[in-house]
Amino acid sequence: MRNKSKIKKLVIILGLIFALLPSNSFTLFNDQGGIEITIENQDLNPPRISGYWTTNFIHVDGNWSYTAGNYSWCSGDGSWSDPYTIENIIINASNSPTGNGVLINNSKSEYFIIRNCTIYNAVNGIMLENTDNGTLKINNCTKNTRGIWLYNNCRNNTISNNIADGNLDTGITLSLNCDNNTISGNRAGSFIQYIGICLLDGCDNNNISNNNANKNEYGIRIQWGCNYNTITNNMVNANKSGVLLESCHYNTISGNIANTNKTGIYLRYCNYSKICNNIANNNIEGFWVRDCNYNTFSGNSANNNSVWGLANDGNNNMILENYMYFNKVMALVLGGANNVIERNIFVSEDENYVYDYGTNIYGLNYYLPTAPYLYIDVIEKLFSTTEFIVTIKISSGLGFDLFIQNIEIWWDEIAVLSKNILKLGDSLYNISLTPIFVEIGQDPVLLSIIITSANHWDKNFEMLIAVEPPKIVKYLQVEIVEHFYSLEYFNFTIFVFNESGHGIDLATIQTWWNNIDVSMNITNLGDGFYCVSIDPITVSLGEEPILLSMIVSADGYEDKHFETYIAVDPTTLEKGPGGYGEEFPLLILIIAITLTAGGIGVAFITVRIVKKRRLIKLNSN
Repeated sequence: MRNKSKIKKLVIILGLIFALLPSNSFTLFNDQGGIEITIENQDLNPPRISGYWTTNFIHVDGNWSYTAGNYSWCSGDGSWSDPYTIENIIINASNSPTGNGVLINNSKSEYFIIRNCTIYNAVNGIMLENTDNGTLKINNCTKNTRGIWLYNNCRNNTISNNIADGNLDTGITLSLNCDNNTISGNRAGSFIQYIGICLLDGCDNNNISNNNANKNEYGIRIQWGCNYNTITNNMVNANKSGVLLESCHYNTISGNIANTNKTGIYLRYCNYSKICNNIANNNIEGFWVRDCNYNTFSGNSANNNSVWGLANDGNNNMILENYMYFNKVMALVLGGANNVIERNIFVSEDENYVYDYGTNIYGLNYYLPTAPYLYIDVIEKLFSTTEFIVTIKISSGLGFDLFIQNIEIWWDEIAVLSKNILKLGDSLYNISLTPIFVEIGQDPVLLSIIITSANHWDKNFEMLIAVEPPKIVKYLQVEIVEHFYSLEYFNFTIFVFNESGHGIDLATIQTWWNNIDVSMNITNLGDGFYCVSIDPITVSLGEEPILLSMIVSADGYEDKHFETYIAVDPTTLEKGPGGYGEEFPLLILIIAITLTAGGIGVAFITVRIVKKRRLIKLNSN
């Protein structure tokens, strides 16, 4: 009770103290860690709601355990499964003593996440220095000098889905031996920013992918010994240069879209790199390659540029299977020596194809006044009650591997979803359609296809298809549900039913016993049950069994053929009074052969009847 009383007094005293303060905020400061956080609420363990905490700066100098142990805005233990996490903080860094909104340095072994923070008025919104294993995601780092900066030996970090535009210098920067990092899914562009994404001074083996770096002076700029990097699938439009590489080697630039820049993709003093499957359209210069050797340019599109599609003055480069259409001055400008130019398509209404002032090597290239066409061949058509499949082959006639951007299909003016289109390889596609059947005398149904492929005219293809609706076949089923044998007659009760299990009352049954028509002794018992009576034919041990054959017919159903081999030993039968069988042990070998639409089923059944529970007296004719 005393403890509870003390706690109540402490709460009252604290409440009075906070009531006397000018506002409900207070500051926590750690001199050793350099962390200052202003907390706008007295609850030190609040739920993680975006924007709950505000501060001037955060600085973690390798002291993660202290930080997590003393501040509720940091959680985790630094392991891979439970990383230290800083999230949901708004930082106005105009008075930050470090100049940074968040500074993490000398953190090499712990795993950490900085997530969903808003940082502005900083020299660097978030800065990592000599730090590994960090994840920066979903942060807003705008209105700083630099949005995010990794500096000096930062490795194995991930920068994803952040907003880093509207900064004065760069959106995202890696400099000085920052290797094996991933920069993906970020937005780093504005008319203010100098560079969207930048790598400088020996940053190797980094992956820059799926970022939007539009409307900068340079969208992506990589300089000075940054090697073995991959720059893929980025949007770099409306910059001075979409992608600029200078004095860097063994890099891969692929799948980027670099439109409406001064220069789409610009390389200078770069060797042994791959520039593949990029689009550089509607720029002043599409690709500009200066003093670069031993590079491969393949599968790129450089169309409708004001000056050239590709200009190259280096040596020993491979220029293969590129598309250069309708560039105003020249499709390809070449200097240097021993460059190989093969299987490219140059399109120009004015025959401005190639200007070569060097000594280079040409293979098969195409020089056309207009873009090439697509061709469609129907390879196969398969029709069933549940699916129509049309297999087509798409080609250009030029021997190039086509990149099919889109296939739109209308089946009788109804759009078919793209998920019903399956790429088989070798330019083959399966198109799956919901069946539409046509009765005799009706017009066929129109199948329309529009195919879009990069650097080709769209292909419109139409085909009329007429498939008669399938006949619905209904099948009968027959089952012997009871049998009785005596020396006077053999009786069988059969059940005739449909695929749903319902009995068929008005069936016609023809029966052959040992190849003799015995159809006259058949009685309709109702509800699909019929009694078949035949004269006894017994079989002694070692003799062949006797064949009982039936054909069952009913309106609206396919005839049912049913056969059973029966062997009854005469020594087992006893004649009962009044034509009724007595109870007797009976061993019967039945070999049942059932003919169905799917094939023949054979069953060998041995039945031992100990006692007959139900006997049927037949009407004699």
